[in-house]
Amino acid sequence: STGSLNDIGIGGATSKPSKFFSIKTKSDRDVSGAESKTGKVRSISVKFRSANLLFSVALFKAGRESPRYQFYENSALDFINQCLMKFPGCSFHLHINDLVPKETLLRLERLLGDESYKVKIHRYNFKHSKAGTCWLVNAMRYRAMWEHDGPETVCVCDIHDDIDLLAQQICMMLSCMDRLGRDIGMTHWESDDDECLSSVALPLRGHFHVDGGICLWKKGDGTARKMAREKGSFKNYCASIVHESTVIPRGIDEMLVDAFLAASDVRERYAMFL
Repeated sequence: STGSLNDIGIGGATSKPSKFFSIKTKSDRDVSGAESKTGKVRSISVKFRSANLLFSVALFKAGRESPRYQFYENSALDFINQCLMKFPGCSFHLHINDLVPKETLLRLERLLGDESYKVKIHRYNFKHSKAGTCWLVNAMRYRAMWEHDGPETVCVCDIHDDIDLLAQQICMMLSCMDRLGRDIGMTHWESDDDECLSSVALPLRGHFHVDGGICLWKKGDGTARKMAREKGSFKNYCASIVHESTVIPRGIDEMLVDAFLAASDVRERYAMFL
């Protein structure tokens, strides 16, 4: 049933546009290879044509018994705080499942009540108990890349513990996207198989698929997002694909987003791959 993924929105806020952000990293050379004036620290400024970053990340509990869940919850909330310090004015879409405890919801409600946090929470209620349904939450974080209508550049990423490294990678990707005139930037991984049996691999020589480590999608003129939305609801698409499956495998998020976007030529026309 396509109704097996219910998105229960829990408030949220929009952010004001910012013109740029800057980061400092320990490096002797900048992205182009030129030495910095100090020889030790460099500053990278990436100008946005429209607005700042919207991070779309996931937090879920894999089962009733999940001994490491508290660690992941603390990491997610710390990640939000670190991003706010590194990227002032950024906002968040946090995707969670219905197994997260009430204590988590109380902590998140405090964020919603604080004006300094621009967080929208998507809570998914799964109407079946198939093994691996938690991985669908990871897939849902991709929705914001093309479903979001605001001016923000959407960043889908894993919860990183090194915010400086994440900031450096985002800056380099955005610089490359601007230089190549691309609205979409995707990291990817190489499959051991020679060919993709589903014919949804990235449009590259070889067998590659999108990686959820970092994916960026700028608004641009809006055409790329419109093309993706024309394929219909990603949530319903995912639910229909996994309906007949007995087990939902880890990595289903990357498989689903590749299959969904492969139905159009949005990747060929607007994406850059790193």
